[in-house]
Amino acid sequence: MNPKISSWEIKLFLAISIIAILLFMFLPLSENLNIKGRALPVTEWMLIDQGGGAIESLLINHNSNQRQILVYFTPERGAQCSYEVDPTALDGKHIQTGDTLSHLHVSSLDQQVIALKGNIQELRASLEFLRSGDRETEIEGSRQRLEYSKTRHAEQVKVLKRTEDLLSRGIISQQEYDLEARRERLDAIRVSIDEADLGSAMSGAQSSKLEIIQAQIDENSLQLTLLEDLINNLIFTSPIDGNLFYPTNQDTLLSVANTDTLVIFTLVSIQQLSSLDVIQEVSIQSGGESYPINLDNLSQVDQYFPLGDVNISIYRAIIPNLTGLFRRGQTLDISLKMVSRTGLEKIYDWMENR
Repeated sequence: MNPKISSWEIKLFLAISIIAILLFMFLPLSENLNIKGRALPVTEWMLIDQGGGAIESLLINHNSNQRQILVYFTPERGAQCSYEVDPTALDGKHIQTGDTLSHLHVSSLDQQVIALKGNIQELRASLEFLRSGDRETEIEGSRQRLEYSKTRHAEQVKVLKRTEDLLSRGIISQQEYDLEARRERLDAIRVSIDEADLGSAMSGAQSSKLEIIQAQIDENSLQLTLLEDLINNLIFTSPIDGNLFYPTNQDTLLSVANTDTLVIFTLVSIQQLSSLDVIQEVSIQSGGESYPINLDNLSQVDQYFPLGDVNISIYRAIIPNLTGLFRRGQTLDISLKMVSRTGLEKIYDWMENR
């Protein structure tokens, strides 16, 4: 038989339960939240192989989540490309801004440079030839052509007068006279054309030709400058100070990361953490040691990401790393000590975040 429970035992149990509930509801209780975080350099520059000779140069600021520099190069179809790394650029080496790390060589760009330089040289030779006295030669030629056409027209006028006399005496037909009349009109038109050519040569048409050639030289020179700038941009130099890495990821050819300062990213569900205000202390656990993080360096990214039925918030913390204690890409254990809250406050937060 089960022993009977006396009434005083029931009353005692109820009293203890009520006291426990009241303590839970009104007594602030502290708690810790242990989560995982990932360390990333505050700035990182990467050279990425996009396939087919396409190269992407990307500079990321992980603190502001900005892609600050993005350069993308795609070679022409059929162009031969070769990628070469500076043999002195070893993994882990400290790199300074402006250090040359690698070079992408594209055969078609060299061919375009050669073609443009040839065009410029040819145009400059033509320009020099025209400036060296050819204008006088052209004027003299136009003058002689005009003199010839005038002489021919004068002779045709004489022929037409004789033909008119023969027509009046009935020696030739009207068709023969009309033929000579048309020849005279054509010769007169030729005289007008040659007069216009001589006037153009003497009035500066040659100057217009020189301006056209100079404009072609300027255009080709600009194209050559842009092309040479592009070739220079394919000599890849680091835009930041940092350490050189050759990631195991085959798409990333190399990267330079500033690891003196790291950004720690961690994911927290809003059910676990309703507000940054409830965090009292933050520390990183590594090798049995605890390293505190200044709360002023902890912030919440103003975005939520759905993960199933749970909304995930991203927090980031800035930590100094001059001693090299933490590694780029390292997964870290992070402990969040929360501000003590009562059970009522926790229930209220839970109801708000449902």
